[in-house]
Amino acid sequence: MNCLVLYNNSYPKGMAMANRLKLYAEAVALEGHKFVVLPKLSNGSITPETRFENHFYYTINTNSIFDRIPFFNRFFGWYSFLLYLIHLIKKKNEYDVYWSIGFSWLEVILFKVVLKTTNKPLIVELNEFPNSVIASRLQFNFINNIKRFLLVHLTYPKLDGFVVISEKLQEFANKYKSAKAKIIKIPILVDVNKFDLSDNTIEKRFEQFIIFHAGTLTEEKDGIFEVFEAIGKVVSTKFPQLKFVLSNKTTLPHVINGIDKIIEKYKMKDNIVFHNYLSHEEIHNYLKTCSLVIINKPDTLRNSYNFSTKLGECMGFGIPIITTPVGEANKYLKDNVNAYIIDSTNVEQIVSRIIDVFENKSKSIEMGNNAYQTSKDFFDYTNYGNKLVSFFKSLKEA
Repeated sequence: MNCLVLYNNSYPKGMAMANRLKLYAEAVALEGHKFVVLPKLSNGSITPETRFENHFYYTINTNSIFDRIPFFNRFFGWYSFLLYLIHLIKKKNEYDVYWSIGFSWLEVILFKVVLKTTNKPLIVELNEFPNSVIASRLQFNFINNIKRFLLVHLTYPKLDGFVVISEKLQEFANKYKSAKAKIIKIPILVDVNKFDLSDNTIEKRFEQFIIFHAGTLTEEKDGIFEVFEAIGKVVSTKFPQLKFVLSNKTTLPHVINGIDKIIEKYKMKDNIVFHNYLSHEEIHNYLKTCSLVIINKPDTLRNSYNFSTKLGECMGFGIPIITTPVGEANKYLKDNVNAYIIDSTNVEQIVSRIIDVFENKSKSIEMGNNAYQTSKDFFDYTNYGNKLVSFFKSLKEA
């Protein structure tokens, strides 16, 4: 079985989706099958098929001189996609399965048109509720609603398969897919072999009191105001030596203003460390040494469909975790066993759990070990290679 992934972003370097894609690729490659990634964003470079660990990627030049010019870049964005589509036409008979990730509803339809004459299956991944993110001031809910309508009514019925990360996304796809289309649920993935828990790593977490936060800083997705409020209360009443380290300070202006007001309220400027940027390796170093992670997911539409990749990675590092029972993660978590579960965005409960973690170190160490075991049993990518290959084969035989 050969699989080509049409990926609308950079690769192998990239954000969370690129890392997840690597684990899909490695899972399939370990079963002896070829997995190739064709990223659309390549900075104009042309890379021949290159081995990356056990799978492959290559790039083509889809850039134009107008890409960075306002207004023109929108038109030439379609020119760029046309070059990508022409390349797919040339490759439409070379692979057994084609997998689209990150492209729009119309672009996916065009992929399907190209592949229709070959009877080669086209699948997509659902890793969040479609078009639920407003990423800039120029985006509006009603525009996202229109895009979602077009996606589920025009695109989904034409697809051959869906890879979903949660049960709710599986139910969502099942409502709009064709009768013959197949769905496979693969949870968040991690590589537990990359988590170094030697030298009593978990026990050493409490030599310093450090809470670490990596990733986005939003109220809707991360309940970040409540986290800062809780830390402020702990610092001012119980543990003045506590440090809260964040991988970045990139967010919307009103969120920054809200965070700054809370920092000033509790006079805890010296307790907060904002980094401008942390590499993947630097983030891992913090995850290996921090005492605690708080993943405060509010009960929103988006979070209820999602499965936090950050959760699986933190569990893999054996970190004590405070989190909410929102979304797919709830199926794998048990309060006081492998995580501290709080009501969504409850400041006082966050305060109580933080104190509990630092005052009951032996219990926290045990919970960290349990979290690691959960990650190994349910999220390690090596558990899903055979399942993915069987899914690909079923699509080909349909």
